[in-house]
Amino acid sequence: MDGFMPNFHSDHDLQKKQETAKLYLWTYDADEFEDNRYLPAVDADELKAFENWQPNNRDDDSGLPGLIAAELPYHKSLQRDVKDRSRDISKLFDVFVNADNGSGISFCMFYEGDPEHVLLEATLSLTKPITGPFVEVKLITAMHNQVDNFHPWPGKPHPLYQQGYRYIVSTRVEDNPKILRLSQRLDRNHALGLEVDGDDLDDEDF
Repeated sequence: MDGFMPNFHSDHDLQKKQETAKLYLWTYDADEFEDNRYLPAVDADELKAFENWQPNNRDDDSGLPGLIAAELPYHKSLQRDVKDRSRDISKLFDVFVNADNGSGISFCMFYEGDPEHVLLEATLSLTKPITGPFVEVKLITAMHNQVDNFHPWPGKPHPLYQQGYRYIVSTRVEDNPKILRLSQRLDRNHALGLEVDGDDLDDEDF
């Protein structure tokens, strides 16, 4: 697949904005943030709704949740604050940075086989908190294919960003097996092409 920009988000702007929204973050490589200043992500609500999604054919991507590049353009590290752009960023990303260092968890996703990764659930806020951890984030619509791998779609801010969600204010580890399998399935549909009824998949859950 050459990559496409799903239109799942077309109704986003019609919905009443809540003070917070949630993302699921992961990585494809241990050094991904240091190399690119962004992490792959998906709207948590959209991923959960994806459980019952099926395309009508291999070209019907309507309703397919889009991928997001969660960019921290002012930060070279997930452990160092930048004035006015973050506070206690190391607390937000401690479990992410220290994954695999004896913790027994990994945020590195492979879309084939049983899930061996976990996700980092990040809470987004419309407003910068007066106290407590935060980091400013830019959300860009992204794509993933076998030729170009994962990358932001140039000039395409994600609807959540357009609605004003600018700050990550809390995080937690998401290890629900159903959610992890959904994240694999979504990534696989983006990277390899849409899966339709009758496909012979290795993972019988799908």
